Amino acid sequence: MIEANVTHDGTNAYVSVFGGVDNGAGDGASVYDTLDISADINSGNVRLLGQVNNDNNQVVKFVRRPIKV
Repeated sequence: MIEANVTHDGTNAYVSVFGGVDNGAGDGASVYDTLDISADINSGNVRLLGQVNNDNNQVVKFVRRPIKV
């Protein structure tokens, strides 16, 4: 499991990733190593983007927790 925090200034989006767990392959890599994560703003919407960078089966789940400041 990882935590990705996205902040933005209305023009640019920034993502910080924390955590990670073993990928189960015994190779020392973490789950985060199998995902390429980024964020952007498109048509006024902030987007968290992720792409799996391997051929393994993946299950991806999200929990959204917006904080208005």
